[in-house]
Formats: sequence, structure tokens, C-alpha cells
Amino acid sequence: MTYEDAINIYTDGSSYSNPRRDGIRIRYITINETSDEEIEDDCLMGYKEAINNQMELAMYRLIR
Repeated sequence: MTYEDAINIYTDGSSYSNPRRDGIRIRYITINETSDEEIEDDCLMGYKEAINNQMELAMYRLIR
């Protein structure tokens, strides 16, 4: 659900096993004056050799 009078934020932390790559993605969705969605994505690099749970926790700490 996207709320028209708010900044809607969706997040995900992830990790791929081979080769070990990880990162954080943040998606911001707002509704403009013409009722269209405006989407902005931030893709952030993570930590070397991190696991999925570590990236989820890093994402939480980042937006908190």
C-alpha cells in the first residue's frame, strides 16, 4: 500500500554466496500532484564477506 501523504520506504539487505557480494537497497515512493508515483532507488554497497542477516541488520541501523 502506498500512502499519498507520506514518503513510503521499502528496504532490503541481501547477500549472494558465489562470489560473496552484498548490499542494501532502499526505495522511496512518493505521490506527486498528478497522483503518479515517483520512485527513487538507493543501492548501497555492503561489507566484504557479510551474510544476509548482517546486511538486513545493517540496513535497519542505517534507516533507524
